[in-house]
Amino acid sequence: MAKLCNGWNFASNHTSDDDERIILLWKYPATVRIQSQTSQLMTCEVFIPSSQKFVYTAVYASNLSEERTELWIDLINLQQNMALDSLPWAVGGDFNQILHP
Repeated sequence: MAKLCNGWNFASNHTSDDDERIILLWKYPATVRIQSQTSQLMTCEVFIPSSQKFVYTAVYASNLSEERTELWIDLINLQQNMALDSLPWAVGGDFNQILHP
């Protein structure tokens, strides 16, 4: 990563997923603090000077339906445990889920 993104910071979910499917990149003056991670998501607090702190969750969902169910449970638990109803929270990524065929 240091060769590809010189001067940037990064974090991955490698400790939760051997394939390291999620990689977050940021550059100064942003500051990122990882709050939680699983094999399908990474959640962090993002601080940007002169802006309100927000929480970001990056998602790369499993292709298997039964494993994606765990993702939805993890998102609900995050919302409850981190009191995310009172903070700006962005969730994005690949959910591997079709809402309306």
